[in-house]
Amino acid sequence: MHRYFWINDPDCLMIRRSNTKLNLDEIKLQLTIMGLSGGQILISDDMTDLSEEELNDAKLLIPPYSSKEYDPVAIDAFMSELPSIYMVETQEIIGKRYLVAIINWDDKSVSKKLKISDLIPIISDVKKNYYVYDFWNKSYLGKFKINTDIDLREIKPHSCIYLNIIPVNEKSEENPVFFSSSLHITQGCCEIKKFEFNSKSNQLTINLELKGTRTGFLVMKLPHNWKIIKSNFKSMKIDSKENLWKIFVQFKDFLAFNIDLEKN
Repeated sequence: MHRYFWINDPDCLMIRRSNTKLNLDEIKLQLTIMGLSGGQILISDDMTDLSEEELNDAKLLIPPYSSKEYDPVAIDAFMSELPSIYMVETQEIIGKRYLVAIINWDDKSVSKKLKISDLIPIISDVKKNYYVYDFWNKSYLGKFKINTDIDLREIKPHSCIYLNIIPVNEKSEENPVFFSSSLHITQGCCEIKKFEFNSKSNQLTINLELKGTRTGFLVMKLPHNWKIIKSNFKSMKIDSKENLWKIFVQFKDFLAFNIDLEKN
């Protein structure tokens, strides 16, 4: 009934690193669940005592994000005593996305092999491929079909793996594909207001909008044999095989910039 009768209240967000019984994994779990819930955000810590790192954690959830067309779903709500798969389907400027948290409520680490069909039961096309990016570990896991196992190793106690699952379409090999952002918990769904590639000028235009001063990076996949030759910000290739690039950004409230690309 979120957004229909009320705004969900997922409890207070606690992000301080000191004078707390929460460890960093538990803080990240809070950030993930609260960020995907789309509900109100109430920070219970004394803001004047927080470090820059802790404040950056809070900024990951500001503003709260709610997908316009879809509600968050606990996929295994009727199959598990403690649901452990939490998913939000989105359709934004950067395209279709499935944001999925795989939660470990146990007191010991666990490893799991899960298929995309386990995480997103509504998908049925067995021939379609999906890119999978791990937000907290900042790593690209690969391209998968819905019935191919994703090997999720060592999910720590009271923590989660948080994945961005991106459908591959006919244009994915020919145009830049936005993978993730460290600026907001939704990995680009909230903050990216424009993502356009001009194939005639080989120029990519990106607009970002978030209140306050923000520092972070964007991750994208470029077509094979393409590279960044000019940008307003530092960029670096982080995966030669998949041609993944990281672009570091810093701005306040709004940022519009271009990236010039060239085929090798």
